[in-house]
Amino acid sequence: MRRDAGFTLIELLVVIVIIAVLACLTVVAVMHALVWAPEAATRAQIKALRAACVRHHTTRGDYPPSTLAKLGARGLNDTNNGIEAFTACLSRDGAILWEQADAYANTDADRAETNITGWYFGDNDLREITDAWGRPLVYMHHVDYAKPATYVFVPGGGRFEVKAIRVAATRAFAHPDSFQLWSVGRDGVPGTIDDLEEE
Repeated sequence: MRRDAGFTLIELLVVIVIIAVLACLTVVAVMHALVWAPEAATRAQIKALRAACVRHHTTRGDYPPSTLAKLGARGLNDTNNGIEAFTACLSRDGAILWEQADAYANTDADRAETNITGWYFGDNDLREITDAWGRPLVYMHHVDYAKPATYVFVPGGGRFEVKAIRVAATRAFAHPDSFQLWSVGRDGVPGTIDDLEEE
């Protein structure tokens, strides 16, 4: 008996099942990459910014302050102060300009009366460097670890009191003689498990 050319129904169903399984695995891999790509990008960004901050220390003798008042600014709001001072200091004289324009924001919509550090943005907006989710990074100089800071992570969003990170085992401050720089992570809430530092 000669078998007719072509697939049987069972062979066709097996091929469809294999294609469906491969499609599901592809979708899972793509979704995994979409979930973890912003985290990897933020960790790399923090690593690069930490290195720039260390160069600032080498050049200027100290890390950027946690407050704009220490840079001579007056009459400003007390929100996102740490990362604004960090951005102003590292942007002076072309020390750093994070290449992507979307890596800067002015979440609390404040301005300085003058260009405090000689940054070259072309206006006096107090910018913050943001993470891959578009939220301002958190920055604190070690002399200010004991003082909570106020941050707004989305325009018009709620205000958060942010405290310096402590090492769980000892309850001592992390990076006690330098600075802390981190992201509040995917959930946009400080002090949760998804907060990100460089690895």
